[in-house]
Amino acid sequence: MIAGVLKTQMEEAKSVGANHAAATDDDIEIANLPLVDAVGDTVSGKTAEKLMAKLMPGGLYASVVGAPRDAGNYSAVKVVTVVATPDRKTLEFMAKAVRDGELVIPISRKLPPSKVGEARPPRRRVASARSCWWLDVILQTEDTKGKSEMEKGSRGINPASKPSGDGCVECLASPKGWWFHLRRCAKCGHIGCCDSSPSQHASKHAATTGHPIIASFEPGENWFYDYEKRGMIKGVELLPPHSHPEDQPSPGPAGRVPANWESLLH
Repeated sequence: MIAGVLKTQMEEAKSVGANHAAATDDDIEIANLPLVDAVGDTVSGKTAEKLMAKLMPGGLYASVVGAPRDAGNYSAVKVVTVVATPDRKTLEFMAKAVRDGELVIPISRKLPPSKVGEARPPRRRVASARSCWWLDVILQTEDTKGKSEMEKGSRGINPASKPSGDGCVECLASPKGWWFHLRRCAKCGHIGCCDSSPSQHASKHAATTGHPIIASFEPGENWFYDYEKRGMIKGVELLPPHSHPEDQPSPGPAGRVPANWESLLH
């Protein structure tokens, strides 16, 4: 097993139990990797294309963000999109593993909430809204009083706004429109499709309206993303519903999703 990480993460990668670690932001190192029979990927763009090229014929490429743009050039490789669904038992299993010391999440620094900004020095971002979500672990070591950081940074969020509906507004208005995942504008409640979807209506809505913050509109997900800051932010409690109905399929809407939908994702 080979763990793909950034150059700055090579030391931490030694603790995950992989046979080898490779820096995905080092073109020479990636070029020198042997062919592999499977790739599990959480990123897109050029990195995904470089990893795709390292698969042997008959190999499997599994990704949470869809097929790389050049996947059509590798007809001998099977591409599978992995879609996560809420699973309480799995979350409980992981929580107990952390409690018992069987699952360790490395924490390089511990800061009080007032200095949390210091934990994010300028760096190259490898995550975006299309990756749906990413995790920051912050250990609170002091109580805070007065006006909260959440209130200070709530620009672009209107807690009184209501969702526009159960599906992407623009996709539903188009006879052939369909989406992968749904996003909610935190300012006006507009429901649009994610950046992995063919039409990317959520980010287009943000660009045209100046509403930069979205929240997930998927069951079991509770996160906010700021297009201007290009990162996750702390949000506020919005009016329900907080997701589309659990029995509503993803991708959707039912009856419109083409058979080859996985190959059409960004």
